[in-house]
Amino acid sequence: MSDTDGGEIVELYRSSYQATDQNPAPRAIMAIGVICAETPETAEAWAEEARRWGGTAALSPESTPTPGTGKKMLIGTPAHIRSELLALQEKTGVDEYMITTPIPNYERRLHSYRLLARAVLGA
Repeated sequence: MSDTDGGEIVELYRSSYQATDQNPAPRAIMAIGVICAETPETAEAWAEEARRWGGTAALSPESTPTPGTGKKMLIGTPAHIRSELLALQEKTGVDEYMITTPIPNYERRLHSYRLLARAVLGA
């Protein structure tokens, strides 16, 4: 969700971390935009609504942002999103994600979160 590579930021944080008694090891959280739907076509349609609403760009974790947007977003089916999040976690070593879903329609946004929860948590 920024112009800077998330993996580089996490690595810099971990290498610069100074342990304390309460926090002996670094823990990293990464914010990422996600639009999850039953089909790639529906996910793309919802992503287009989000782009018109807020100017986000659909990019893979390895991509650089579209100039001027400063935002990265995963778009796809539950299985695709789960796979991408796991790959990004493996690549960066991030401990946790903070997910945002910028779909303007509340019911669609809620549905996207529910699909993602089922895919990731088995809920």
